[in-house]
Amino acid sequence: MAGQNALDLESPNLFYDESNKEWIVTWSCTLVRNAIQAFQEDVEHNPRIWYATTRDFVTYSAPQVLFDNKLRRPRRADPPRRRAYILLHNDNTRPMQNLRVAFSNSPTGPWGPSTNAFTAKFTD
Repeated sequence: MAGQNALDLESPNLFYDESNKEWIVTWSCTLVRNAIQAFQEDVEHNPRIWYATTRDFVTYSAPQVLFDNKLRRPRRADPPRRRAYILLHNDNTRPMQNLRVAFSNSPTGPWGPSTNAFTAKFTD
């Protein structure tokens, strides 16, 4: 996240994408314009799930946004594929703060809209 002014990096995960023969590394990250602002108000870029890909854990693709709950993309009308992917995510936006899921035909999206929350507040 060099040059992104990242405040934190949390929840790292690995997923092997068999069809592309590469690893997908995901993490949650809060971006800030400056450290003082991060603690005084909501920042429009918070929080997001990011990813990078690698085949050898030496070189990585540039970080990209994997999922942003604030982006309301319509579901794709693609025909069903052999695999469907489910993204379990923690919606940390206020007043939500609970678990939801989104669906895609690809491990890197685009993701459909999140489901309604299915846990109580403050569930990780």
